[in-house]
Amino acid sequence: MRTIRRRYLVFKIDSKAILSRRNVLELLKEASGNEAFSITLLTYVPEIMEGIIRCDHRNIGRVREILNGSFDGAVVRTLRTSGTVRTLKNTFSELSGPRKKNKQDLRKGF
Repeated sequence: MRTIRRRYLVFKIDSKAILSRRNVLELLKEASGNEAFSITLLTYVPEIMEGIIRCDHRNIGRVREILNGSFDGAVVRTLRTSGTVRTLKNTFSELSGPRKKNKQDLRKGF
């Protein structure tokens, strides 16, 4: 039995207007059209208009083709692909969000 491996893509949107998370979801839905991809928006930062999506490893090439295009005046570009979210969040630190405090940080007074 073959397992489905997930792949994660960082994308950037170039648009005159700042797009909200809802607008990006609609854009992704429009971009995929009738094709049955399981694209999930994991992270999106409206201020810099960058985000991370998850998809199936079998469809990664087609998802890249679809995303690298222009939709309603917004140009979408994929920046990097990875097999783990951690790698992308380490590389693109602005996508990682606020750092969670753990027990060691609380003991140190952070």
